[in-house]
Amino acid sequence: MVVGVYYIETPIDVPGAISDENLKTSITILNTINGIEFVTWTWNKEAAKLGHTGQGFGVIAQQVQTVIPEAVYTGKDGYLRVRYDIITEVLKTKNILI
Repeated sequence: MVVGVYYIETPIDVPGAISDENLKTSITILNTINGIEFVTWTWNKEAAKLGHTGQGFGVIAQQVQTVIPEAVYTGKDGYLRVRYDIITEVLKTKNILI
């Protein structure tokens, strides 16, 4: 059963999107698909120092790490990043994304 369909794109030259929970506030879970929570959030002051402001939509790296650890890595700045391409492929193999 397909609960929802999400189209996630990441720039080709960026291997992963910064997605560390420590850079987010006001996190709201919108949906959980195959154990992965899709959320909205507001970037905090620390994130603003890295150029991230306003609202965001996606996943929390720490949560994804419990489900698909190979989709998460630590950047040079010490913050966790998510490989949305890996998440997308995992969901495609389970016929969640079309």
